[in-house]
Amino acid sequence: MVTHRRHKKRSEMHPLIQLTCSKRVHHLCVLYSKVQDTCILLRANECSREKNGRFMSSKKATGKPPRLHSHAHRNSKLSPSTTFQISPEQHSKTLLDKILRKHEVPSEGEIESLKKHYSEPKKLIWEFLQPLIKTGNATEPIIDFSQRMRGKLWKAKLLLDWPQKMTVCATHRSPEVAIDNVYLLACRLFQDIGLIQGNGSVNKTSVTQDTVLDTLQSLGKAGGVSKLSSNFELTSVIKYDDTDSSWKTNLNVSWPFELAITGQGSTLKASQLEACLLTNIKLKTTGVFNKDNQLLPGRVMRLKSSTCSANITREAFQPDFEIYVDASQVGFGAYLLTKEDSKVRWLADPWPSHFNTTDILPVFESTFFEFYALVSACYTWKHKFVGKKLLCWSDNTYAVTLVNKGLYLIPEKKVKKYQKLYKIIYDMCQKYDITLTALHVHRIDNVAADLLSRSRVEEFREIIPQANEKSKKTKKLLFCHPLTENKPQNKDV
Repeated sequence: MVTHRRHKKRSEMHPLIQLTCSKRVHHLCVLYSKVQDTCILLRANECSREKNGRFMSSKKATGKPPRLHSHAHRNSKLSPSTTFQISPEQHSKTLLDKILRKHEVPSEGEIESLKKHYSEPKKLIWEFLQPLIKTGNATEPIIDFSQRMRGKLWKAKLLLDWPQKMTVCATHRSPEVAIDNVYLLACRLFQDIGLIQGNGSVNKTSVTQDTVLDTLQSLGKAGGVSKLSSNFELTSVIKYDDTDSSWKTNLNVSWPFELAITGQGSTLKASQLEACLLTNIKLKTTGVFNKDNQLLPGRVMRLKSSTCSANITREAFQPDFEIYVDASQVGFGAYLLTKEDSKVRWLADPWPSHFNTTDILPVFESTFFEFYALVSACYTWKHKFVGKKLLCWSDNTYAVTLVNKGLYLIPEKKVKKYQKLYKIIYDMCQKYDITLTALHVHRIDNVAADLLSRSRVEEFREIIPQANEKSKKTKKLLFCHPLTENKPQNKDV
C-alpha cells in the first residue's frame, strides 16, 4: 500500500519557516528571537533523547550517523553523548551579525577600497564645498539620521544642493561609522562627476577654478591652439533687479570641441567659479579625463595642422599633396595628386586582403571603413609627405571630424574601435613631420575614388586618363590587428 505524504499548509508550518518565506526586512528582528527560542528547544530535545536512549535506536534504524550542527565533525564517528559545539546564544548572535552585515551600505570590502583612495573624506568634501558656501552658490551639507530594524541599524543621509540636489546614504550598526561611510560615498560621487582628482589617497584634491583653467590651457596646447589664441574665453555680465543684482559668466571653449557653459552667482567670483566647475563636469562626461580625472594620454592628441579653424579651405591650407579616398562594401580605393608632376597615383584593394579571410568580416560600418581607408592610404604614401602638407578628401563627415578634432567627439563605447587607427596616423604625422587636414567632398564629386573602391578600374581610367598604369601596393595595417572584435554571425543551415 502506497501512502502519499500530505504537504503541510503554510498555516501549519513552524513560525520560523513562515517568517523565512515572507522575506520582509521588518521581520528580521522577530526572526532573530524565534531562532533563539528554537535553538533552546533543540538543545532540550537532544538532551532528553540522550537520556532515553532514542539517539542510539535512531542511528541503528537508519544505519547513518546523526546529522550534527558542527560542520567540523560531520564526517567523524561520534559517541551518543556528543553535544553542540556552538551554543544557541552564540549561534543566534552569529545569525544576527550576518543579517546586519548584509544590510550595511557600503559593504566591508567596499569600505576598505574607499579608504585606500580617500584618507580624510570629510575634510576633502568640506574643502570642495567651502568656496561655494562662501559665495552663496551652495549651503552647508546636512546629516540626517534614522533608525532601521528596530534600532539595530543606523542610516545616515548627507543632503547636498550643488551642482543639484543629491542625497548620499550609508547604513551601519554604529552611527559614527555611518557618518564616516557616507562621506566616503560622497567622495566617490564627486570623483565620478569630475570634481575630485589625483592618484592615491594622499594626492586627492578638490577641483578649483585655477585647475580647470590650467586643464583647458593644456588641452589647447595639445590641439595646437595656444599659439594662435587662448583655448577659452571668460565673459561676465552683471544684471540689476529692483532689489538685488546678480552676475552671469559664460565660459567658451574652442577645443577639443566648441563648448559654452554658463555660471551664475551673487558676485563675479561666484559666477566664474560655478562656470569653471560645470565645465569640468562636462569634460568628464565627454571622456576627456580618466578615472582619476587626469587628461587621457591616448585621447589628448591632435594631428599637426597649420590652423585650428573649423572653416578651413583648400586655398588657405595650400596643400602639397591631396588624396581622394572612398570605401564600399567591396573594398576601398584612393588616388594621389601632387604639385610636383601631373601623375595620378592610385590604389584599390578588396577587404579580404586586409582582414583574415578565415574570419567573418565585421558588419559593414561606413565610418569605420572610411576612416580605415583614409589611414591606410596615408600610410601607403607616407614617405612622400615628409615635412609636407597633406589634404585628405572624404565623403564621410565623421571621418573628416576624426582627423580634424580627434577622438573626443566619439562616444565612450566606440573609442577603442578607433583608437588604434588614430594612433597610427598620429604617430605617422609626428615621425615624418606631416601636416594633415581633412575636408569633406560631396559623393557626386568623389566618383573616381568610389569606382576604385568597387574595383572598377577601367571606368576610373575613363574619368582620369592620366592615371598610372599600375596601382600602388597598399600597406596593410596587419601590425595593429585585431582592429576590432569580429563577432561570428549565425548562418542559416
